Amino acid sequence: MVDQKVIAQTAGVSEATVSRAFNQSANISPRTLGKIQEAMMSLGLQPLPSLPVCAKSKKRYVLVMAGDIANFFFSQVIKGICDQLTREGLSPVVCNSNYDEHLEEQKIIQAEKNDYLGVILVTAMEHPTLSETLKDIDTPLVLVNRYIHSIETNTVCIDNYMGGYLAASHLLENGHRRIAYIASQKGSTPQEDRIRGFFAAVKELQPSNFRCKVFYGTSDVERGRQVALNLVGQGMPYTAIFVADCQIAVGVVNALNDFGYRIPNDLSILCFDDSPYINEAGLCLSTVRYDPYSMGRTAVSTLLQNLENRQGNKSHVVLVPRLVLRRSVKKLPVDDQ
Repeated sequence: MVDQKVIAQTAGVSEATVSRAFNQSANISPRTLGKIQEAMMSLGLQPLPSLPVCAKSKKRYVLVMAGDIANFFFSQVIKGICDQLTREGLSPVVCNSNYDEHLEEQKIIQAEKNDYLGVILVTAMEHPTLSETLKDIDTPLVLVNRYIHSIETNTVCIDNYMGGYLAASHLLENGHRRIAYIASQKGSTPQEDRIRGFFAAVKELQPSNFRCKVFYGTSDVERGRQVALNLVGQGMPYTAIFVADCQIAVGVVNALNDFGYRIPNDLSILCFDDSPYINEAGLCLSTVRYDPYSMGRTAVSTLLQNLENRQGNKSHVVLVPRLVLRRSVKKLPVDDQ
């Protein structure tokens, strides 16, 4: 059995210091606590929590809520959150809301009443009553991949404006002038920002004879399939499709394969979000990506920083996406543009 003496020897500190860490003494520096935590992990032990003194009396639960935890991107964000919370000695309470704002309000109020340490919302949307609930709670809050215009709180977001700009620039530079944009829910801030970035690139590059239509809807495989079938039924009036996420992209690709479309020879596809699913049927989609797991871990760091300084300014972390080029976008000859 590993005792405090072994932990002290491994960390290079005294037994008394380890004892103070176990007793959560305020007389131990974060650097020393970090050494002890690393030593414990190397010995196969659960690390000690590193909470600020002001949070010691709180219950060690953090509500983690998303509209669809089956979505690959969101599931990886949640995995990053849960892993980091566990490293900090905290307990995540994960809730799938199915984008039901009333359920979200109920769970947030419960977290407040039960003295949870914090709330992390992965897919929050602007709803009047939800916004009022978030304004009223005292529990520290972090929004991930979302922000709400009507409230000022901690956020960890991808630069979705840049993501949309990168996508449009890449398609336009490859000669595409007729583009279908298959977006997810209308009104979500990631979609708003991506669309603004997309059309900012169009305005800057000023392509001739440009035509683009945005299709809003749910984020799932079946919807991607249905939109693709609709476009095929119209004779596919586009040379390229920009898809909001990997799940929609799978449905689009499956439907196009069924009708004999070859990617990118017959149609180019660019996807926002990277995942194993975009290699469906051997297809390697070019994507705009950011690591969702790291995003989740950053959300926990942001929460803990807010606990350290409740009176300080809210933290707004913006993560930069990048374009990953594979083989799903074809460069069109001038005659085909």
